[in-house]
Amino acid sequence: MKLVTCDFKPLTKSSVPSHAHQCIEFHYVLAGRCGFDIGKRKLEISVGDLFAVESGAVHGVRMRKRDDWLLQYTMHVECENDQDQALWKAWRKQAGAKEIIAVGSGRHGLFARLSNEIKSGDRWRQQAASLRFTALLCDAVAHEAPVDDTHPHVQKCLRLMHQSLYELLSVDDLADALGLNKSYLIRLFKQHIGQAPLQYFTELKMQVAARLLRDENMPVQDVAERVGYQAAAHFSRMFKQWSGLSPAHYLTAHRS
Repeated sequence: MKLVTCDFKPLTKSSVPSHAHQCIEFHYVLAGRCGFDIGKRKLEISVGDLFAVESGAVHGVRMRKRDDWLLQYTMHVECENDQDQALWKAWRKQAGAKEIIAVGSGRHGLFARLSNEIKSGDRWRQQAASLRFTALLCDAVAHEAPVDDTHPHVQKCLRLMHQSLYELLSVDDLADALGLNKSYLIRLFKQHIGQAPLQYFTELKMQVAARLLRDENMPVQDVAERVGYQAAAHFSRMFKQWSGLSPAHYLTAHRS
């Protein structure tokens, strides 16, 4: 299967309106719990679930309770040949009526790596990501535990990042929290994820900020404080470096 996108979706506590895509969309739940609607079918999803929405199907996130929330990766996938179609058919059969296969909660590193490879612009790394994702689906269909060779220290670091998106942590803070040498953490994280830990963490925070600007219509100062920046100017520099637009211009662009 061809993996087209793999995106980290920041924490959301509000329902996502129904919409559709002209491709298969997979979801991997990092944290939280909520309802997910596919047409008239209602799924109850939880941590470690991997589920899919067929091309053209209307779907959306449903927050049932006040304390419901969701942190996830979403993947857009295309079937390129008969073998891919056979795998998609086998996946749906294996997922059954629940339409979900539990692949485990410790997949942070795998999906972070897939996301980084797809966004690299390098065709060989992108092909590697497609093969890794295809292998994940094959393992799930074959009742095998998916292999994730991400180092346990990197897994812990990713969990800490996902839990600390509203704080301004340095690499020293991350290393201290994990009881690791800073240089060792940087080297290990790069080896498994393909990015330095601070670069990866900053990108996660900027994705959160973009959602707050776009969907919550929050003022720039409030967004900066929400993602851990005391100075709006510092946040604005980091946001422009990440998106190519200042927060104000980004907000204007997504209002039109």
